[in-house]
Amino acid sequence: MIKSKNYRHGIVDAKTNFTLIELLVVIAIIGILSSLLMPSLATARDKAKTSVCKNNLKQHGLTIAMYEDDNGDYFPAVSHWFTAIPNGSSLPPISWDDQVSAYDGRNLSWRQKARGKLNASDFNNNPMHYKCPSDDDQRFFGSNTNNLTLTYATTSGEPRWGKRFLGLAGWVTYHSFQTSAYSDPVNTIVLSENKLAGRMLGRFWGTAIHAQSQLSNASTIPHDGLKGSNILRGDKSVAFVSFWETIDGGSVSDVSGTMWDVRKN
Repeated sequence: MIKSKNYRHGIVDAKTNFTLIELLVVIAIIGILSSLLMPSLATARDKAKTSVCKNNLKQHGLTIAMYEDDNGDYFPAVSHWFTAIPNGSSLPPISWDDQVSAYDGRNLSWRQKARGKLNASDFNNNPMHYKCPSDDDQRFFGSNTNNLTLTYATTSGEPRWGKRFLGLAGWVTYHSFQTSAYSDPVNTIVLSENKLAGRMLGRFWGTAIHAQSQLSNASTIPHDGLKGSNILRGDKSVAFVSFWETIDGGSVSDVSGTMWDVRKN
């Protein structure tokens, strides 16, 4: 409500006072607009995080491809037992991310690989492209929080334990697969998103995931959980798929012929 106008030197001075009702109306309108915008902003933020995760997996695809080119076309192996190294000695279990360190700029020493895990302080608390922005869960090694987050896991491959384990990474034996072993690369999972509490850079435990564990721990899957997450496929392409798409035609107790099966028959 305009009370007065004073004209001085061609400049208009206006004193405006609002009634309580007018102020409440304005506040109500702002509140309504905010409530309408918030879901849109949240959706845009989630899409941005999903996009970053896809780019991370694309980077992993390039890194793994370079590793395979120099290692007889074999996927970076994972070992549960001590593994021989060039100088004739051995080191504790190593993870796939340790194996590719020479190709992602980290260039880990044998001493770092032998720790059993990496410390966050080693890389100034920067997990690089190994952490999805949607993965904000703290990693604990006992009570130790000096750890680096690893969001991406290979598929479990230990057929002697049953048909749940037909993926890439063996838990008991040192082995890996050649790219040529993928009978259907486009429909084979190489890396899957999963923010398991114990999964961290340089640690063997938690390196791999299998379908039954994925189903049982839907809360550890970033983005839409069972409804959708990112995967790196055998041909090094990236896709956003639901859990049910990956298991189509199979079950969590027998993943034969599904995306969790490296050597489909």
